[in-house]
Amino acid sequence: MRKIFLLAILGAFSVAPATRQTARWEFNDNLGQDIFFQLDFWNAMELHPHLSGLESTAIPFTDFQTEQINGQPARVLRFINNQWGNGYLRARPQLSREDGEGYVNRYSIAMDIRMAPTGGGEPWQALINTENDSTNDADFYTFFEGPSNALTGRLGIEGDFGANFNINGYNRIVITVDTGNLVDGMKFYVNGNLVTARSGGGIDGRWSLYSVYEAGSPWITLFGEGDSSSNYTNPIFLNSLACYDAPLSAAEVAALGGPSASGIPQPVGQRTIGGEANLEAWGGTFNQVPITLQLVQAFNGNIVETVEVLADPNGYYGATFNAWEGFFYVYANAPRFLRQRVAGALFGEGISDAIISFELTNGDVDGDEAVTIFDYIEISSAFDLNFGDPGFVPTADLDGDGTVSIFDYIILSNNFDLSGD
Repeated sequence: MRKIFLLAILGAFSVAPATRQTARWEFNDNLGQDIFFQLDFWNAMELHPHLSGLESTAIPFTDFQTEQINGQPARVLRFINNQWGNGYLRARPQLSREDGEGYVNRYSIAMDIRMAPTGGGEPWQALINTENDSTNDADFYTFFEGPSNALTGRLGIEGDFGANFNINGYNRIVITVDTGNLVDGMKFYVNGNLVTARSGGGIDGRWSLYSVYEAGSPWITLFGEGDSSSNYTNPIFLNSLACYDAPLSAAEVAALGGPSASGIPQPVGQRTIGGEANLEAWGGTFNQVPITLQLVQAFNGNIVETVEVLADPNGYYGATFNAWEGFFYVYANAPRFLRQRVAGALFGEGISDAIISFELTNGDVDGDEAVTIFDYIEISSAFDLNFGDPGFVPTADLDGDGTVSIFDYIILSNNFDLSGD
C-alpha cells in the first residue's frame, strides 16, 4: 500500500526544473530539426544569402558529405560561406523569455564543428549573431592564430579569447549565457573544458536573444558577419547543433564531452524518481531538511544534474530529472547527514519512473562528509542551547528536537569516524 501511495504523490512535489534542450539539428542530409517541442511549426533552419548593401546575392555553396569523427562516419553540413560574401544560416532556437524581461537572457548553444580557414582575410570566424539577420557584427567568434599550416583557435568575443584549441579536427563548442550575471555570465567551453568567461553584458542587452513571442524574429544567425569582405567567415563543417533554455552548468558541459559522430546527446525526456527518505535518528519535521539528489554518470563520475527537494510529512520525496540516456548513479545528501550513493539507475526511452528509498547516516555537523572530532567541537560549542538562542548551531541539533543535548552526542558517537560517498 505504501508504494501505491508513493506513486500517487510523486507528481505533487515542487522540484527545480532541469535545463531543457529546445532545438537540435543533426544535418543528416537536411536542415530540419531533429527535435522540437510545443512550437513544432517553427522547426526549420533556413539558408540565406546576405542581401544588404553591395554584398553578393548568390546562395552560398552548401552540401552534405560524410566525414570521420573519432573514427566513425558522420553526415555533416559543408558550408563554404566565405566564397559568396557572407551567406549565413538562420536557426530558430525556440526559446521563451523569462517573466518580466523582454528577451531571452539565459540560454546555451552547443555545436560540433570543424573549421577550415583559408588563410586569407582577417583571422576570425563568426559563429553566432544574436540578431535575426547578418547586417551587423557577430557576437561570438573563433580567433585564429599561428602559421597557416598549423593554425590554432581561440574562442570568445571582443578581445576576450580563451586558451588555444586544435582546429584541425572536430570540436564540441558550448557557449552558456546568463546576461544578468555581470561577473562570469558568459562562459565558453571546448570539448567539456572551460576556456574563458566574462560578464553577461546585462539584462536585455546585446547578448540577449529574441524569444518565440517576437513576431517574425525568433532567430539566431549562424556563421554570418556584417562585413562584405568575407574576411570574417571561413568554410565550416557542421555535424550537430543544439539550443538550451538555460545556462548549462560546468558539470553538464563536462558530461557532454567532446564531439561524436552521433552528434550532441539528446535528452530522453524527464524521469521521476521517488521513495521514502529515512533520516537516521531524525525526530524533527521533514520540511526542515532539504534533500539534495545528484545524477552522476557511472563511467566518469561527472555530476549531470542536481535537484533539491523536501520530503512530505511522512518522509516521501519525489524528484524530476531531465535525464540523458545511459546508466547513472543516484546520490543523496542533506544537512547533518553523510552523502550516500543510494542506487544505480538506467535512464532511456521506455524506462518508467523509479522508486528509490534510502536511509542517510547522521552526525556530520560541519558538512565535510565525515564524522570527526570537529563535529564534537561544534556540538560542544552549542551544547544546551535551544533554537533561537544566540550561538545555536542548527546542524548540531542532530535529532531535530530544537535543542543541542546529550542525545546529539550519542548520535554522533554511534557514527564516529564514518565518511560519506
